[in-house]
Amino acid sequence: MPALPVVFPRLNESIFGSAHRHQYYGLHYYVQSKDRHIRHLIPAPEYYNFAFNAIADDRYSLALVNARLNATMTAIQDQWKHTRETMPRTGQPSFSVSQYVYQLKAEVAAGLFFARGLLDVFATLSHFLYGPRSRCFSSFADVLKHISEKRSIEPNDPVMHDYAESHMQWFWSLRDFRDFVTHHSSLRVDFYEKEGRFDTYLQGVQTPQELIGATIAGIDTFLEFADKHFAPRFAARATA
Repeated sequence: MPALPVVFPRLNESIFGSAHRHQYYGLHYYVQSKDRHIRHLIPAPEYYNFAFNAIADDRYSLALVNARLNATMTAIQDQWKHTRETMPRTGQPSFSVSQYVYQLKAEVAAGLFFARGLLDVFATLSHFLYGPRSRCFSSFADVLKHISEKRSIEPNDPVMHDYAESHMQWFWSLRDFRDFVTHHSSLRVDFYEKEGRFDTYLQGVQTPQELIGATIAGIDTFLEFADKHFAPRFAARATA
């Protein structure tokens, strides 16, 4: 396995030995797939290591997807330039990039999958971050919906609420595209040529680079925010 990035450097330093972590002694998380092919029993005080590694794994995979996506987009541009011709009878352009269409679909779908998986892992981590009396989540969308409403049950987090209101629009775009791919069909790839430009769009509304690029940028910004937001909670409760 490659060396994975440290996604929460401040939390990594402040969690171990904190009084907050001690609240979870004697508790376990039981993680299993729906049909129980995969099962883990994890001591709650150690769950953050499991989740941090899973998030780092997905972030590393996103970097690979993004690199392959950019390479595919470059190949499409090159292929367009090499195959483009004007049809003599109609005056319309003709080109052939079909060999890259499903490669592009696969990279976009993989990026959506890893991104949503990373955020859903964070959702499961939220119970550890907020406290043993807080609500458990398995979906990041459920975390944001819960945070958006005034509730007495934890997590009640005005700072997270304000951040989500101001900086998380990219997530709802990610959710729409990922849910469509998961439940309905792969994304349609459209090619547009205008004034010497050749552009690729998904469903006619967004380029692949815009969708995956905005998602990765949003995730990185959110992880940085979460690291800064939660680390003081542990540091303030550190044991002597």
